[in-house]
Amino acid sequence: MFVLSEVSCVFYRLRLTKQPWLMQQFSHAQRHLPPSYEPDIYQPFLATYGTHYLSQAVLGGRVRQLTAIPTCRAALDGLTDAEIREKENRENLGSKFFKDLGLNQFPSGSHDNEPSSQGRLSSPVPYMEKRIEVTGGDSHTQELFSTTQNTTTFTAWLESLHASPSLVSFSLEPIHTLVKQGDPRREALKQAVKEYVAEREQRRNCTGSCPEGGYVDSLDPCKCHCSSNPVTDSMCCSLRRGLVRLSVHVQWAKGLYGDVSSGTDGYVKVFFQGQELRTFYIEGNDNPKWFHKLNFGLVTLSVQPKLRVEVWDSDPHYDDLLGACDIELESGKDVTLICNLNHGFLRFSYLLECGPNLGGDSCQEYVPVRG
Repeated sequence: MFVLSEVSCVFYRLRLTKQPWLMQQFSHAQRHLPPSYEPDIYQPFLATYGTHYLSQAVLGGRVRQLTAIPTCRAALDGLTDAEIREKENRENLGSKFFKDLGLNQFPSGSHDNEPSSQGRLSSPVPYMEKRIEVTGGDSHTQELFSTTQNTTTFTAWLESLHASPSLVSFSLEPIHTLVKQGDPRREALKQAVKEYVAEREQRRNCTGSCPEGGYVDSLDPCKCHCSSNPVTDSMCCSLRRGLVRLSVHVQWAKGLYGDVSSGTDGYVKVFFQGQELRTFYIEGNDNPKWFHKLNFGLVTLSVQPKLRVEVWDSDPHYDDLLGACDIELESGKDVTLICNLNHGFLRFSYLLECGPNLGGDSCQEYVPVRG
């Protein structure tokens, strides 16, 4: 979530005439375009001269502050999207921005300056990040946003804008409008601009996939939409810390000893947080191969999660435990392990996948997703 606050000061406005004078080189290239659209000729023309031109410019200065709130981190700390927005409104980041410049933009008794009275929203979000950009003038950013909060520095910066203005805003027009009405090259150039822009829009490479519960926008392949589900909320954020998907792959065992007179009727039990899953049993084999995947699905990890694996021999009256292992789980990788038993050993692996924006050994840490 982003909050943009800015103050702009405009001193000069520049605008092209309706029929601007064109450079000889551009006019010559334009006149030699064919009357009908030919991509091999029009596309190189646009690659040289561009698709749009500056028709109006506003000069002066601007101070802009962008405040970023890691939405998913706030959600993991128990704040909903609505509460974050309420907090933003109550703290009035825009009002604070003007005060940091030494300005009084709001009346002292206005509602925007009233402190929050709600418990967990009463203190600032500790991980807000601010980026400040000063355009035009002679002052430095740190001078404008000093802790003294007086108007002297800001006034000096305003005065410097007369001699050192920068571009604050501008307007663009498509390049085909420089061709006279009635000239067939005007319409051909218009078509060329559309195709030129559309082609480069399609070149956007969006390699990242949407988080679980999200889906790609039908018009913009680089944009994800989310809906609430057991893993994420409507903002594609994990619902809580420690949220993972756990699966265990029981592979094979060797050298089991379950029965004296016959081979082992072996099977495997896996326990996690009170949930028990087991493989099928293989009859009369001291070296069984299960290759059976046990899916625990969506679980919430403790700080030091443990998994218990047991190998059993099936008997008519009661089953015999042949050995067991307790494993401390780690996230983010497919781990293959050997469990040494009373006789022989078991080979198995597990995969622990953290939910979106989660990381660390037990998926308790917030991890920003870079687009």
